[in-house]
Amino acid sequence: VYGTLIDACYFAAGVAHEMPARVEWAKKAEGILAEALEDVTELHAEPLELERLLTRVLKVWTFTDDFEGAAEFCKRYEALGVEKSPRAFAALLNMHERAADGPGAAKVLQEMASKGLSP
Repeated sequence: VYGTLIDACYFAAGVAHEMPARVEWAKKAEGILAEALEDVTELHAEPLELERLLTRVLKVWTFTDDFEGAAEFCKRYEALGVEKSPRAFAALLNMHERAADGPGAAKVLQEMASKGLSP
């Protein structure tokens, strides 16, 4: 259920015409994630489940083109002891590519390489 709600935020952010509206959808997705984390923590969720939820919310953040917001959100992975998946890195790369932010994309690629992942 939580994944579906987060996906709805993703699609809404994708069609929002203004960045403030996209940021609001990202914040809503984070609120849904907070509820989900309460439930999955009680259920002793597997790291893969947590990673999927986190990456769904990260994908909403990437629609905002808010590099700082996305970077701040990425700290949640480490705080929960979850590694970013190739999907998470792809979402970040897409965000930097849309914004023509070569240095930001290079940082993402560096982090990927440090984790043993290739683009």
